[in-house]
Parts: sequence; structure tokens; C-alpha cells
Amino acid sequence: MKQKFKYTILFFSIAGLLFSCSTTRNLESDQYLLKKVKLKNTEGFSTYDLEDLMKLKPNRTLFGNRPYLHIYYFGERFYDSTKVEKRFNGKLRKFHDQIINNADSAKVVRLNRKIKKNEEKKTLVLNEGNWLMRVVGEPPALYDSSLSVKTMDQFKLYMFSKGFLNAEVDEIQRKRRSKMKIIYSFAPDKPFKIRRTKNFVNRGDLRELYLENESKSYVKANNQFSMEDFEQERARLNKLFKNHGYFHFSKKYIRFELDTTVGNNLVDVTTVVKIPRSDSLEHFSVDKVLFNTGNIGKPGSPIKQLEYNAVNYTTDNENFATKVLDKRINLKANQPYSLDNTLIAQERLANLNMFKFINITYVETSDTSLNCVIKTSPFKKNEISTEIGVNVFQSLPGPYGNISFKTRNLLNRAETFQIGVQGLIEGQASPLTPDLVYRSQEISSNISLTFPYFFGPIHLPSKSINDQSRSIISSRFSYIVRPEFRRTNLTSSLQYTWRRGLNKKITVSPFELSVINTTDRSQAFSDYLDNLRLNGNNLYLSFNQSIVTSLPISFTYNDYEFGKIKKSKYLRVSLESGGSVISMFNDLVGNSQNTFLGLDIFQYFKGFTDFRYYLPVKHKNIIASRISFGIAKPIGGSTALPYEKYFFTGGSYNNRAWLPRRLGPGSYIPDNNGTPDFTYSFEQPGELIIESNIEYRFPVSGFINSAFFVDASNVWLINDSGKSNSKFEINNFYKQFGIGAGFGLRFDFSFLVLRLDWAKKIYDPALDEGERLTLDKDFFNNPRLTVLNLGIGYPF
Repeated sequence: MKQKFKYTILFFSIAGLLFSCSTTRNLESDQYLLKKVKLKNTEGFSTYDLEDLMKLKPNRTLFGNRPYLHIYYFGERFYDSTKVEKRFNGKLRKFHDQIINNADSAKVVRLNRKIKKNEEKKTLVLNEGNWLMRVVGEPPALYDSSLSVKTMDQFKLYMFSKGFLNAEVDEIQRKRRSKMKIIYSFAPDKPFKIRRTKNFVNRGDLRELYLENESKSYVKANNQFSMEDFEQERARLNKLFKNHGYFHFSKKYIRFELDTTVGNNLVDVTTVVKIPRSDSLEHFSVDKVLFNTGNIGKPGSPIKQLEYNAVNYTTDNENFATKVLDKRINLKANQPYSLDNTLIAQERLANLNMFKFINITYVETSDTSLNCVIKTSPFKKNEISTEIGVNVFQSLPGPYGNISFKTRNLLNRAETFQIGVQGLIEGQASPLTPDLVYRSQEISSNISLTFPYFFGPIHLPSKSINDQSRSIISSRFSYIVRPEFRRTNLTSSLQYTWRRGLNKKITVSPFELSVINTTDRSQAFSDYLDNLRLNGNNLYLSFNQSIVTSLPISFTYNDYEFGKIKKSKYLRVSLESGGSVISMFNDLVGNSQNTFLGLDIFQYFKGFTDFRYYLPVKHKNIIASRISFGIAKPIGGSTALPYEKYFFTGGSYNNRAWLPRRLGPGSYIPDNNGTPDFTYSFEQPGELIIESNIEYRFPVSGFINSAFFVDASNVWLINDSGKSNSKFEINNFYKQFGIGAGFGLRFDFSFLVLRLDWAKKIYDPALDEGERLTLDKDFFNNPRLTVLNLGIGYPF
């Protein structure tokens, strides 16, 4: 009790020190702290876009306070510009003296670098203050009338671009003491619509091409006036003419003339494509395609030249199969110049992962001819890489390391061969004693060969010029040591993947085989499996020696663009059938046992769907949501699934208020081990899963971001088992969701995101129905109700 009181006093002392000062101290009589900016009458506009245009923004708030401003004032107490200047001047004099007295040119260079670095830091600190002021805190956001005028001008331009050509914005000021609230009131009026479209193209060949593609125009009659449509139309026309051989065509030749005199908020639009007489805009064709595939010009490098399918290849001693490269090059002699084909060829060559850079240029050989020159620089053929770091799995960190060898263009057809060995030690909550943390060790090796085409008797006709296909033959062996058991897994597979456009990917594995063996099971774990078996649960079969064959297929859609804050979606649908091939073979040879070569086999079906949606609500603030559903069912003569094919929930990547894999199934009550209060002692596999998550993500300061979240999920069994209340029932399942909520911090180091999430159980389905809501429980003193998660990356 005394310890808690001491920490409480310390917390309030620090808070009082930070927030005791007034937010308007040291302001001049004509200065006002910007308290709030409100937007009024914004129906039909994006609040996110408008906020992004504002030149005046108040200091950020947290729970109604301005902590960043208070931190700035707190740092200001320790800031003295005279002392700063004196300290830096002393350092600079010292460096200058060392330069005068030093004859070593290398040291002089290093000292000059230090002088430059300290001069830059001196300027930064004098202009923006100490670390607390410029990095953590925020200077007071003061009202500036000139910035307010610029803001209103930006608002008017924005509304004009949306079709509100006569829109107005008024500024309303609300002053109180030394604080000001600004209200921007919008008067958008009625939007303009396009009444009629016309065109004027002053070249017959261009006019013909324009009219053939006019139906694809973004500017159409009856559409609302939109500058975005005009920009898209300008880009479309520019690409249209460049894709049909007009190499020197430019957007400057395109303009739009508007006639707003027709009245009734209507506008007539004329699309003008005008080529000045002084500009000779010729139609160009490709004369030759010259492909440089090596480090030509490097001393001692032999040069080889050959021609394949009208492409002239020049290379050094690194041979690339011209047939493979030819499929990636859609640029051919005697074809019109095409901007799209150029970009597609560059992307396709980059996807081979053979070249460090690809540069495609054109050289004019006559008034109407071009040579297409493709210059590349290959990666090193052989590469060894090592990696040491910290792995986070099931909330607890542990060290890992791997070493891998990669060789490119192994068979001279742009293949990639890779072999590697990995080792890791993970901290995990014990499945038998959840309060105990133990080490789980894994040693694994993998070997793979990747082909940039479909390997074997598979041919997929290309319906899109953007298709990308590859085949991967791989094998992986893993040896896992846990206190409950030791497990080996040898998996081999053949996988085909291809993309349709930029957002869609399909993966099919016609062959995937795993041989699994579990040894050295502890007595406690064996007793647990025996108890399940006696109660009708066949989970123990998952730990027998077994062979697992499967045929998985998946489809992924993802329109997220890295670095852009926009609405985006992610969808993944996967289906998997297991054991069918071996089962048919057993039927042919008359084997009625559910075994093959003395090993148990599993027949099963598994399906899973995962949908995610990301919605920006403010600048850098995002609502992220996810919902997923999966079902896995033994079929044929099997009564259990391979353990790796079950669904689990709970942990730092799905429901963070539960320990990893401990939630469910249904409202099953875990074993209490003879204590009045049960514990989550065992991992809880399920055959059906429903998960949903929602997060509100927002920046805090610098590289620190934060989030509030709510998770709801559970797993169920499809058939009756030894676990009561674990079966999925349509009239009862909605009462059995485990619901957790919490708060998290994300430390974004650009190369990785370190995540800390504190979560509390809100609704626990393992409790009696009248006791499941746990908001009123003493969760500060009950660790069973709270979980602190550590993770790498975002949970979804």
C-alpha cells in the first residue's frame, strides 16, 4: 500500500510540474493562442482533405489537454540561447585550434566534418530550442491573419476543383482572454454540371485517334464539374498519343476551355489538342531493340552478341536465356513507340530479381525512327547473407539467427537457388502453466529453387500484359524443442503464383507433403492428451507419427500503396484439401486403414477468409478494421486435424486480452487445477473461427504512434467432444465471443515497428453467463484479466 502511495505521489508531482504553467504565458497583448479550428457547412466535401489544406492548426490535444505545448514550456525553462551559443562556440574554437596544430590531412578532414556538423546543430538549437522543445514538444500555435487568408484561398480553390465555382468561405473569430477559436463557414452554393462537351484537334491523324477513344473520356456531359476529371483526362490523352507512336507529345498541347455563360450552374467544356506549327510532332516507330545484359566495358570482361526474335543482345560472361528475357520484353522492332509497353517491360524485367537497375531509353535514328536501348546491371551471381536479431512470437522475445546462400541464374534461365539454416529461441507461456515462461528452441533448414515462369507441364494463357508468374520448388526441415514434446516436420512443396495487374495474386500448390513426428512427450502433456481421449476428444491423434498431403489455393487482393494515406482494402481467401491423393491410393490397393507406410494420414477440408479495411479520418489518423472467418473439418475416415491445421485465437496478433492460443473453444471452462479460480492452462484448438478487430491509430510524437483497440473472437468445435459448451451452435455462438479492449504504443523505426499493447478482458465467455462482463472486476490486482503484449509490426 505504501509503495502504491509513493508512486501515486510521484506521478502527480511530475504531472503538476509539466502542466502547472499557463498555455498563454509570455504572449504579447496582440497575440492569441489558437484554441480550436472548426469547419462549418462542409457537406459534400472531404474533411480530411480540408484539414490537410489548413495553414493554421492548433496544438495537439490529449484527453482535453495540450501535453506537447506543456512539454515545450517545460523544456523552455532549461533553455538559454546565450549559454547554447557559448557552448557551441567553445567547441568550434577547439576544433579550429586542432586544425591549425595538425599536419595529418585525414584528421583535418574529420575535424572539418565535425565543425560543419556542430555549426548545423548550433543553428538548429538556436532556431528551434533544446531537444524537449523541438522534438517532443510543440511551440505555441499562434493566430496569424496572413496564414488564415492563405487557408481560405486554398479552401476556395479546393471547392472550385469540386465544381463549386462561386463558393465562398468566411472566417468567424471567437476571442476569450488570450485564446482564439476560428470557425471557417463554407457557402458552397449549387455545384456546376457539364451541359455539353466539344473538342478541337488541329491535326487530322490526332483527331482520328481522339475520336476512336472518345468514349473513354473522363469529361462527360451531365457529370459534375471536377478538376480531378480534367487532370485524369489530360493524363489519358497524353498516354493515348504516346502509346500510338507520338514520342514527343506533351501535356502542354492539351487544354480545356470553359463556358460558364450558359447559366443555371451549367458549363460547356471544349477539349483542345493543339500542336503549334513550329513543333514537328512525328509518328515514331522502333527500328531496333538493343539489350545490354551485363557490365559491358568492364576491363577483362568478354563481350558476346546475339540476336533472338529481332532483339539484339550484348552481354558479358553471364548468360541469360534469351527465350526467358524475350517473354519479359514486349518492345519489338517495327512497332510504334508506346509509353505503356516501355513501363511494363521495365517492371517485368525488375520482377526477375536479376538486375540491380534497368534503364530503358530511346535514341532517334531518323525523323521517324527510334532505337530502344535497354541497359541493365546484374546482381552478384552468388551471395551469402547472415542475420541476427530478436524474434517476437506469442508476446515474448527471443534471439534468432540465420545464414543463407543464394545463387542467381542457376540454369541460365533466371532461376534463383537458395539454401539456409535458421535457429531461434523463443520465450513462450507454457501450455501447462501459463504463469511460467520457458524457452522454445527451433532449428530449421530450407532449400528452394524459384523459376520466373511456370515450371513443368503447366501453361497458363496470358489474358493481361501485366501477368507475372513464377514457380517455387521448396523443402524445409524443422526441429522444435518444447518442455512438453519434441517435434520434427519435413515439408516439401511445388507452388505456382501469378499476379493479375497490380492488386491481385493467385497462389496454387498442386503438391505439398509433410512428414511429422512428435517424440519425448512429457508425462503431464501425455496425461492431458489421455484425459481428452477418454472424454471423446481425438486431439491426441494430431501428435502421432503422420504424413500430411494437401492442395492449397489462395486469392489475395490488396490495393494499399506504401507511403500513401488513403482508403484501402485487403482480402485473402484460401481453400485447402488434405489427404485426398493418399486416400485414393489406399482405395486402389485395398488398404482400409487410415495409414500410409505405417504413418497416420489426415483427410480434411479447410477454408479461411480475411478482410481488412483502412479508413483515414484525419491527417495520419486511421481507423483499421478486420473481420475473418475460417472452418476446418476432418473428412473421410479422419476424426482429427493435423495440429498445425487447427485454428487458434488469443495473443498479440488477434485477441490481445488473452494469452496466446488460450481463448475458447466456445464457453468451455478451462481446468482450474484444483484452485477456486481457473487458469488458462492449455492451448485451445478449434475447427471454426470468427475474429473481428478495430483500431483507431494516431501519431503521438516523432516516431511514436498509438492506438485504441477492441478485439472480439473465439474458436469452436464442429462436433461434440469432451469439452462442454465448445460446439458451435447457431442460436448461442454470439454469446461466446471473447471481447478485449486496450491501448497500445507503436515505435516506428522505419525498418521495423515495435509494438506494445496493454489489453483487458471486457467479456469472458469462460465465466458463468451472469458473470461474463468483467468491467467491474479488480483488474489492477488480477493478472488473469490483463495482458501486456509485445509484437513486431502491426497486428493487421
